[in-house]
Amino acid sequence: MENIEDATNSFKKIPGSSGFFLYSDYSLTFYRDPMHFVQGLVSEHGPIVKSRILNKATVFITSNGLTKELLDGPNASNFSCPKAYSPFMSAVYGENALLASGERHNQLRDLFHNSIISATSAQGRTASEKPDSQFHAELEAIYNSVSEEMTSLKDQEVNLYQCMKQLASRAIFTLFLGLDACKDKAKEEQKELERVTTAHWHGLISMPVNLSVPGVKGSMSGRAKSMEAAAKLREKIQQWQELGSCEGGRSLPSITSALFSHMNKVDATQATLLSISALVTKALAAMLTYMCIELFLSGDNGREHAKRAREDDEYLDWVILEVERVYPPFFAGRRIAMKKTSLGGYEIPEGSAVMFVIPIANQDESVFQDAHKFIPERWSQKQNSSLKIGNTYTYGCGPRECIGKYVMRPLLKSLAKGILKKHSLKKLGTGALSAPKWLPVMRPDVPVLVSVETLK
Repeated sequence: MENIEDATNSFKKIPGSSGFFLYSDYSLTFYRDPMHFVQGLVSEHGPIVKSRILNKATVFITSNGLTKELLDGPNASNFSCPKAYSPFMSAVYGENALLASGERHNQLRDLFHNSIISATSAQGRTASEKPDSQFHAELEAIYNSVSEEMTSLKDQEVNLYQCMKQLASRAIFTLFLGLDACKDKAKEEQKELERVTTAHWHGLISMPVNLSVPGVKGSMSGRAKSMEAAAKLREKIQQWQELGSCEGGRSLPSITSALFSHMNKVDATQATLLSISALVTKALAAMLTYMCIELFLSGDNGREHAKRAREDDEYLDWVILEVERVYPPFFAGRRIAMKKTSLGGYEIPEGSAVMFVIPIANQDESVFQDAHKFIPERWSQKQNSSLKIGNTYTYGCGPRECIGKYVMRPLLKSLAKGILKKHSLKKLGTGALSAPKWLPVMRPDVPVLVSVETLK
């Protein structure tokens, strides 16, 4: 027993201060500018530091190695993902592979993973596409739709992020609900789905109070509206699934068909609800936006990247990987220490929250040379055979790695191809591009206005 106590006492204490209940909480300061807040802590204390966020003692980790250890190290099982997110998300999303724990998590994750793999034939580092698969045909339809949409915007003033969000939502609804947004009726369906998913999203970022005053119009809280929207979305998903199951009905898309084949109706509906949420759409829109900024609005280097991406499919894969590294849509992931444990030789008290800061870990100079520069060529095996995708944490890693990467990567590629095929973007105005706004999902802090040009 003494040896165990001695080993425990040998852990280093985490620098910084978690302060006192309410009095020392920095949630507002963090929310206003999380990057500035965390960088200030790191510059003073180093890559692991404690503070108080959401009125909870919180450990921030920013190094690539510590993030890997947290998510996939020997003590990874001591940190809970569901405990970190359920208080904010369970009422809005219900039970799914993200929020479940224990054996139930393993069951849902395996079913979700098998569904995605069977539908996408995902292999290796960038989900491969079988030319004869239904999934490939759906990606091709998205590609053609994006190309047509970009052509229709020629010479117009366009808000880049809003445009990418529109394209992203259309792509998500196509892949998971079988929406054909090229048809007039489907365009109305898309608008309605966007309205409902937005109401659903607002519950996630509102105060967790389910409140409405009977008989008083407009009295519903954001959480109450969100739960109502979630019920509507579940109903729509099941209606579309039933239509797709009927002879002569709407064809179910490959992923949703696989979900309902592998899972029971309730679990498949919950998985689809998570997949079509505005959280996913905004993440996809963020990466598309910053890909366009790097390819079209970053001078000669960007134009060279765009040219090579048009001509070389593998180079476009490298561009996507570099976008994921430099522009992860989410600022941080969160875990809760279920018991007293350690990380990197530091003691982590039971009940502490641990946040791994994705953009900083992804740009760790000890792993990536010129880490803050956008260099797609770094992903060439010829240039750096020691570099592995596991060094980035946009989709996490380890037992809780995001399964959605098998969909997001090929989807991002189809969208990028649709934009690159015969278009370029030109920035309007002379103002410099501002740093991104990180919360709740990354996006430009100031609107980026562009015009769409057609390549000759």
